[in-house]
Amino acid sequence: MGKNILNAALTYRDAGLSVIPCNRDKTPALGSWTEYQDRIAAPKECQQWFRQEQQIAVICGRVSGALEIIDFDQNAASFEGWAKFVQVEAPGLLDRLIMEVSPHGVHIVYRCPEIIIPGNTKLASSEDKGTLIETRGEGGYCLVSPSKGYELKQGCFTDIPVISKDERAILIDAARACNQYIKPSQIQKGYQETKSGDLLPGQDFDQRGDVHPILERHGWMFKGTDKEGREQYARPGKVKGCSATLTDGKILYVFSSNADPFELNTAYSSFAVYAMLEHEGDFKAAARALAGQGYGISSEKDLPSQMKNSAPTMADLREYIDFCVAPGQKTTVDEICKGLSCYKRDERKIVYKNISRLCSEGVLKKDDYLHGGYRRAVALDCYDLGGVVQEDELNFNIVLPLELHNFISVKINQLLQVSGRYDAGKSTFLFQIMADNYQDYKIFHIVSEEWSLNAIKERMDILGIPRPHKNITVIPMRPGYEDSIPEGRCIVLIDYIRADQNPFETDAQIQRILRNLKGGIAIFATQKHPGLDRPVGGQFAIHASHHIVMLDKIKEYFTCKIYRTKNSKNLEGLYRTFKLNDQKRIYPVMDSWKQGIIKWDKEPFIKDGNDGDAGKFNAVKPGGTPVDKERKKERTKGKKKENFSSESGDLNQTETQNVDILCV
Repeated sequence: MGKNILNAALTYRDAGLSVIPCNRDKTPALGSWTEYQDRIAAPKECQQWFRQEQQIAVICGRVSGALEIIDFDQNAASFEGWAKFVQVEAPGLLDRLIMEVSPHGVHIVYRCPEIIIPGNTKLASSEDKGTLIETRGEGGYCLVSPSKGYELKQGCFTDIPVISKDERAILIDAARACNQYIKPSQIQKGYQETKSGDLLPGQDFDQRGDVHPILERHGWMFKGTDKEGREQYARPGKVKGCSATLTDGKILYVFSSNADPFELNTAYSSFAVYAMLEHEGDFKAAARALAGQGYGISSEKDLPSQMKNSAPTMADLREYIDFCVAPGQKTTVDEICKGLSCYKRDERKIVYKNISRLCSEGVLKKDDYLHGGYRRAVALDCYDLGGVVQEDELNFNIVLPLELHNFISVKINQLLQVSGRYDAGKSTFLFQIMADNYQDYKIFHIVSEEWSLNAIKERMDILGIPRPHKNITVIPMRPGYEDSIPEGRCIVLIDYIRADQNPFETDAQIQRILRNLKGGIAIFATQKHPGLDRPVGGQFAIHASHHIVMLDKIKEYFTCKIYRTKNSKNLEGLYRTFKLNDQKRIYPVMDSWKQGIIKWDKEPFIKDGNDGDAGKFNAVKPGGTPVDKERKKERTKGKKKENFSSESGDLNQTETQNVDILCV
C-alpha cells in the first residue's frame, strides 16, 4: 500500500494538488503543515513522507487551484436528497463531478476558480446526528483515495472538473436545503419575550397565525414536501427547485442568496415573515397591525416597556442598514433615526454610538462631503482584462436618420441622447429608428403618457411597421421603468425624459438607464434647456451620453446638429436640415452635412406685457445667440416671424424664399 500511496501522492502533486501525509486518526503526520497551504511539496518531500504506510490528504483552496470538497457525513444520510435537488436545478452537473466513498459518507470534489474558496463551512446538521454536510475549503484538508476506506466511484483526481460560480451556488444551496436543525437562538423572531406573562402580538401570531397565504400572496410557490415532512417553497421568479423550507408551518429557513428580502442561511418565525413581507421589515408597524387584528395585547398603552418607544438595538440598526441602504449608497444620521422611529435625544445617542461601531467594523464609512453623512461600504469585483476585444460584439450597426450613422457609431451599453424643444421632431426621430431597425434588432420602446395606444398604432401603420411584431415591445413610462429594460442586444427607445426643476432628478433617471443596460443601447429623448443651447439635466446628463444630437424647428424646416460625441473630434457643429413627408419620415433638405454654427440673423422681439417697443428687432453679434435672447426666444408664445437663409447650394431657391436664418 505504501508504494501505491507514494505513486498517488506524486501523481496528485503533478496535477496541481498540495498533498500531506496523515495518521490513521486523520491528524497530519507532520509537525507543521501550514506552509503547504501556500506551496506544493517537492517530489523529494513526498518520497520521504510516504515511505511507510500513511494516509494521503489534499489541502483545499487556492494552493490546489481553487479546490473544494463537499463532505457528506453520517453515512451520507443527506446525499440522496442533495443529489435530487442538484439534478432538478442543473441536469448533468452531478455526472461531471468527482465522487468518492469515505468510511462514513461521500466526497464530492471540484474546482471553482471564479471565486475565492471560503474556509470549512457547515451547511447542514441534525439535532440528534450532528453535522450532516460541510465543505473543506481554504485552510482545510481532506483524506482521499487511495487512503484506507476511501474509494473513487466517479472521476479522477488527475482531471478535476472546473465549475462556474453559479453551478457551485447550486451545489451549496442544495446542501443547505438538507439542513434539519436550527438552534432556537438563531431564529429571527422580531421581538423579545417578556417576563410579565403578557402575550405580545408577534408571539400570538407565531402560535396561531398562518403564513401560507402571506407567502403565496408575495409570489412564493409551494413545491411539495421532503422526506422529513418539511414544506418546500420557491422564491418569486424561480421555476425549478426550491429556495426555502417551512418546518411545522412556523419556521421559514431560507437557503437561497436571491430570496429578497430574506437573508441567506437564515431562519424566520411566522411573525418575522409577516413583518418582512407585509411591512418591509418594520417590526413595530407589524406588531401594531396585528394588535389591531386582535393578536396579543389589545391596546398599545398596555405594551411592556421594551415595546414602548425603546431605543433600537444594534441588531435593529444592522437590519435597517441591510434592507434600506444599498452598498455604496449615501445616508445621514437623521435618515437612519427617522427610519428607526427614533426622535428622543436619549434614543438618538444610542444610534450614534451604534453607528460608530459599524464604522469601526467597516460596514459604514464617514462621508466628509455630506454633513452628518455616511455611506455603506461596497466590495467590487475586479475586471478580467484577459482576452481580445470582439469588435463585432461591441458595435451596433443600426441605421440612424439623415445618415447620421456614417458619423457616429453606438456600441453596447452606450447612450445616444436626442434633445430638442417640444415640436422639434424627437418622437419622429425615435419612431424612424424603430422603422429602420426592427427587422435586425429587438426594439424596446418606452413612451410617455402623452402617447395613447391608438396614436402609437397609427404611427406604426403610417411608417409601415407590422403590428404586432415579435421584435417590438412597447410599454408605458411609469416610475421605475428603468428596471424593465431587458438584457441582451436590443435598442431601447425612451420618449421622453421630462425636464425637472431639479436637474439631479434627470441625472438620476439617466444613471438608472445606464445601470440597467446589459448588452443593449439606449436612445432617449430629452427637452432642450429653456435658456441655453444644451439639453436639460446636470453634468451627468451631458457626460454620460456618448453622443448628443440637437433638434430644432424653424417654420416647416427642421435642423439636426451634432452637439457632442465621444467617437472622434471635429464632429461637434455638424448640422443638416430636413423635413417630414406624408409618411412621417425624415428626409434631408441639404445634400450633405455641413460644419458650422447655426445662429439667428434677427431675433423677434415680441411684447409680453412687461416690455415695450414691440415689433423691434435686435441684431445678434457674430459667434452665436446670447443667453438672454435665447431665453426670450423660448418664452415667446406667439407666432414668430423668422426668416431662414442658407449658404448657396444648401437649399433650393424655391424652398428658401421666406427664410432668413444664417448658416455659417
